Amino acid sequence: AISTAPKCGICGARVHIRSISIDHVQAKHDGGVATVDNGQLSHPFCNLVKDQLAEGVVEEIDIPGGGCPIILEP
Repeated sequence: AISTAPKCGICGARVHIRSISIDHVQAKHDGGVATVDNGQLSHPFCNLVKDQLAEGVVEEIDIPGGGCPIILEP
């Protein structure tokens, strides 16, 4: 059921079981380790955009029609 579907750790929206990415809460290049405690489920898109924002590849993301909101703490 939809109400029991896991949520994206980045945007908080529901994640389809066939479209899940594992995100490092603390990035590896920032000293994060590959442990369960440092991992969270995410949408593949959110994971990619989070990395691109952190690396300065993009400054902001404008998603036509709303899409997945990406909210990052400074």
